[in-house]
Amino acid sequence: MSSYGVEAVERALQLLDAFDNGQEAFELRELAARTGFNKPMIMRLAASLERFGYLRRDAQGRYLLGPSLWRLGSRYRRNFSIEGAIKPVLESMVARTEETAAFYVRAGDRRMCLYRQNSLRRARHHVEIGDHFPLDAGAAGHLILAFTGARGSLYEQIRTRGYHFSHGERDPDVSGIAAPVFRDGGEFLGALITSGLRTRIEPLLDKLLPITIDAARTASRSLGYMPAKEDAYA
Repeated sequence: MSSYGVEAVERALQLLDAFDNGQEAFELRELAARTGFNKPMIMRLAASLERFGYLRRDAQGRYLLGPSLWRLGSRYRRNFSIEGAIKPVLESMVARTEETAAFYVRAGDRRMCLYRQNSLRRARHHVEIGDHFPLDAGAAGHLILAFTGARGSLYEQIRTRGYHFSHGERDPDVSGIAAPVFRDGGEFLGALITSGLRTRIEPLLDKLLPITIDAARTASRSLGYMPAKEDAYA
């Protein structure tokens, strides 16, 4: 045990984090390349994770995430206790904009999609619940950084105006518009975002921005947030 944690546990978590790029199944050599761990270590860690249902193996012997992660994720979402305020807002956003709407929360040094409502358009920006993305790219990432204490002129501006938008920052074909959601007491919860193809979002920014801000305001008030006059939602 180190002064900061248990090394074996941290290695097991690093092994699980290797699945964070969207690939569903990994061969042993691929996990070794992604983690930097040697194969015997991975096999020992994987054996323990399999016993508790956090990993499983397919017929080809490849490693996949196990059902215990879904169980924990479902419990996390229930405990967050905001689904009733967020999901109707996302549905309303999609109805008004015809673009994808999502709610992201901070998950360590990344952001995670907690809820989403994908656009019904054939050409769209598609996201899934549980997707992880960097914090330092994209409208939602920068907004989360701003409202969780990041310093710098960019983040000061975001906190002052109460929203952020980006065009092609994480994906060259995608634009996003993000606004913060708060709960009672002014606690920041996460970023509500409208996202879609740049060719549609950029020309309609003046229309989509107030819709996104209004949706975040509605969700925040549903969660008991009462803005002060100096706040973005006053």
